[in-house]
Amino acid sequence: MEAATASAGATVWDWSNGLGQFFADLASRWRGFEGTLSYTSLEGELSIDAHHDGIGLVVCEVTLGTPIPPAWCLTAQFSLGAGAQLEEIADGLTHMYLESDPTRRHRGAPEANH
Repeated sequence: MEAATASAGATVWDWSNGLGQFFADLASRWRGFEGTLSYTSLEGELSIDAHHDGIGLVVCEVTLGTPIPPAWCLTAQFSLGAGAQLEEIADGLTHMYLESDPTRRHRGAPEANH
């Protein structure tokens, strides 16, 4: 995570493609949704609370940190275009998840030999 005056990094554990699915769900609700949709990683290093502003943006409050001493967290807020921008993020996260472990890749098509 980078912001104008701070940057931070942490290892984030996710059992499945939960983060990609979260952004895909936000993208599918591009016309709007009531309340707040939330995502939290397995061990709480990353959390995202998102709400739709009613005029085409999804506002996300992202908190990154570690509960392990010395505990710390950094929170930032940013807005994303509802729809295509969120779909692009969801696709990128899903691709990253699938590429991180070859056993998770789709097994329907044989790999080409080069």
